[in-house]
Amino acid sequence: METHTITWNGAIQLGHPISGTLAAVVALAIAAGLLAFAAFGSITQKARVGGLVVPTEGAVTVAAIQSGI
Repeated sequence: METHTITWNGAIQLGHPISGTLAAVVALAIAAGLLAFAAFGSITQKARVGGLVVPTEGAVTVAAIQSGI
């Protein structure tokens, strides 16, 4: 008899904070991205080459407008 008088208030519903839902969505998106990369992505093979890397136009000179303290 007591349960019939209490149920008119409705069921208990607990709200979830938006930050928790957002964190779950972001975590699922990252996990899906990692799984997609593992399934469809590829990595390049490292190659060791001798020599120097030299800029074609020359080096850039950077100078301060004022001297330091």
